[in-house]
Formats: sequence, C-alpha cells, structure tokens
Amino acid sequence: MARQAASDNVTSSFMHTRRFVHRLIMLAPLVGLVAGLLAARPASAVVSLDVDHPDGSPALFSDGMILQRDLPAPVYGTAAVGEQVTVTLDGQQKIAVAGPDGTWGIAFDPMPAGGPFVMTVQGASNTIFVNEVRIGEVWVAAGQSNMRRQRVKRFDLEDNPSIRTLRKRDWEDRPGINPWKFALNLQAALGGIPIGILNLAVGGSRSTLWLGQSAASDPDPELQQYLKLRWGRLYSKYASPVQPYRVRGIMWWQGESDRKRTARHRTVFEPLIRSWRNEWGYGNIPWISMQIPTGRGLKLGVAPDSLPPNPSASDDNAFMRHTFLRSLEAFPLTSVISSLDLDGGIHPVDTDAYSKRMSDQALALVYGHHIPYSGPLYASMAIEGSSIRISYRDKTADGLVAQGGPLQGFAITEDLVTWHWADAQIEVDEVVVSSAQAPNPIAVRYAWANRPTWANLFNGAGLTAVPFSTDTTPGQWGGP
Repeated sequence: MARQAASDNVTSSFMHTRRFVHRLIMLAPLVGLVAGLLAARPASAVVSLDVDHPDGSPALFSDGMILQRDLPAPVYGTAAVGEQVTVTLDGQQKIAVAGPDGTWGIAFDPMPAGGPFVMTVQGASNTIFVNEVRIGEVWVAAGQSNMRRQRVKRFDLEDNPSIRTLRKRDWEDRPGINPWKFALNLQAALGGIPIGILNLAVGGSRSTLWLGQSAASDPDPELQQYLKLRWGRLYSKYASPVQPYRVRGIMWWQGESDRKRTARHRTVFEPLIRSWRNEWGYGNIPWISMQIPTGRGLKLGVAPDSLPPNPSASDDNAFMRHTFLRSLEAFPLTSVISSLDLDGGIHPVDTDAYSKRMSDQALALVYGHHIPYSGPLYASMAIEGSSIRISYRDKTADGLVAQGGPLQGFAITEDLVTWHWADAQIEVDEVVVSSAQAPNPIAVRYAWANRPTWANLFNGAGLTAVPFSTDTTPGQWGGP
C-alpha cells in the first residue's frame, strides 16, 4: 500500500500520534478526537494509514493484518488538517478529524476473534481498502536471531493464512521458525483463532540498544553509566514504529550478546522492561523471557554427574541466568522460560521443544490454562535455625523429585564468600537445605554453573528446576 513521503518533522508527528492514540484508548467511550498541540506538520493531500517513517518501517495497516481481539484496537494515520476521516470495520464506524499536525486516530471497540473482513478508511478525496483483516491474538517476538532465523517457507504461510507476521514489509512477511511454531501452538490451544506476530528481533543485538527513550529518566541510578554508550537505537528503529498497535504480550529471547557483560545485562534488563511498558502505554503488558544461556543442564531420564569439587566457584553464565529470574520479583505479569534440560547453544536446533516452552508459558500466564508451564521456579527462602527452606512459585513445584539418586546441586553459605555443598530434602513442594559446615546459613544457590549436569531437581511434569541464588543484592554478588 502506498505511503506518503516523509516530512522533515515526521519523528515529532509520530511521537504525537502514539500519545494521541494512547489517550484515545483510555477515553474510547467518548470518541471525541482532539489533536495534540505539537508543531504543525505539512498537510497531507490524501488520507493515509499509519505515519510515514523515513527508515522504511513496515506497513502496520495493510492487507492480511491481525488486530488484537477483546481490547480497544487503535487505527491511525495522516490527512489534511481538519479533514474528516471515517473508518469502518465489521459493522463498526468511527470518525476522526485530523489535528493541526495532520494526524488522526480512532480506536475500535473490543471485537471477538473473526474475519477476514475489509476495513475502509475514507477521507475527503480518497478511500483506502484494507483486505483480509482478521481479529485474533497479537504477540511481539523480540530480541536476537533465535526469533528471526530459519524463515518459514512461503507455502507454509499460504496453507495457514490466519497466522501472519509483520517483519520488514507487510503482514505477508516470512516469520522465523520459533515465532511461527509458537503461533501454531497458540492457535491450536485457543480454538483456531488468528494469530499475529510483530517480529522486532535483530541478530547479535545488545540489551542497551533495546532501551526505550524513557530509560533516560529511569529511577535506577546504576543505569546511567550505560546511557553514556550508544543506546536505544534499535528500539527507536524497530519498536517505536509499531506503537501503539495493540498487542497481547511480548516474547523476549535476547542475551547471548551480553554474556561477557553480565553486570551490564543485570543492570539494563529491568529498566528495559520498564521502558517498553512505559512507551507502549498499555500498562503491564505480559512479558515472557527465554532464560539465557540455553541448555547445558541435566536432561530428563539421564543420571546426574558427580558434584564438582568447588561449590564456591562462580560462573558468568549462572549470573546471566539469574538476571532473568530477578525480573520476576520486580514486575507483575512476567515469566521466565527455563531450557536447562534441552539441547543448548547459541542457536538450539530443537525448535519444537523451545517453541512449546514459549507457548506453554503464554497459555498459563496470559490465558489461564492449567498446564505445567515451568520447572520449579524459586519464590522465597526462610531461615529456620541451621536450615533454609526454599519455596517455589505456585503450580511449578508439584510432584518434586530428585532424578537418578539423592537430591543434589544446592550450595549454602554463612558469609556469601565460601559456599558448601548442602544436604537437601524434599518436603512436599519445598526443599529444606542445610550443612554441618554452615550452621548459621544466610543464602542458598542451586545449579550455579554453566553446565550443571549434576543438579537433579525436577517436578512431576518432568521439567527441570530453574537455577537461582537467594543472594540477589547486586553489591553482594561475587560475579562480574
């Protein structure tokens, strides 16, 4: 679909449109559309959809698009100043008037899953027809190359026109294999409804490049040292142009490029989530992270190795994994996918297993399906004399079992410096940890290594326990 040429102040116009539509959604029942008070933009000769982007961002409102069901769905664009724009879809008709900067926006009332429909956008001198519009579930696939690699064949897309991906050009883009299989799983579990994927991933990208602009005022003082570097460039290029398109959640697979900078990743990750939620403008958008690094732990049905000789050993990969776990404490509606028991590496080949972990997390966290979605996921600790009791998150620790022998892989400390291998006992859905060498314990770690093939705690669904440390204060960490 043709677009208007970019004007000099397109960036300010686009930022205005995002804020404008955010306000519109909050006030959707009133639908009294008033343009913002920004610097005027040259008037458009004809009505157009979306906002022009000088970097050639993909066309959000184009044939084959998926709109989010059951929530107000924004549609926006440009027109001549003061021009009336009428937008119609599946019996709904909304009217907007382009403001002083030439932007307009409407929000459709929440709609059930369905389609395909034709959406019409009519201005004073032209009418736009958007074909094959469906209503369903829309997810963001963001991060690094595992969200983009192994693009799906064209004939697979043609066989399932109700799964669509917006990646570079329009809603007929070829998705990466992991988001595609995630969408297939989700669609099967949700009764065949349409699934849309906004693919924002960039291979080899660092976390600092994905910070939203609101990170400049983030309350975390440690973040400021990393804002002196190049930051936010990829967020501005890929995420900003698709806002405020309504989505159900964000699936995040990123971190491989930060594995040698674990302190930076630990500092940046929580402000990154905050900035995305702030700038998308819809509150706590569900956020599901793939824990990095992937794999390299004990697999189901395999006997555990002997414990390594030094329980005090520190490992960058363990600190990296724990960064994702810390986000659960900081934010509601977040979850972490553990893949410790799967084939690992930078690009895991078992895409069926990884995509199923992704879709199971979404189904449990967002859609309320009662399915095993995670291995035992650390929740809290309680010191009980010379022991520490470890509690796990609800519905992750049913049927705890030590695979292949006595439970092992837990270390305990009195001073956060010297750690001792601990005796660990399962008590229903908790684990009690102790050691005669640490009669006054203050912290516990589990599976604290890159390849913890000796850590053998699983739940009854056969899912591995997620590595953790109860010592979560960055200043006390011995790692980088």
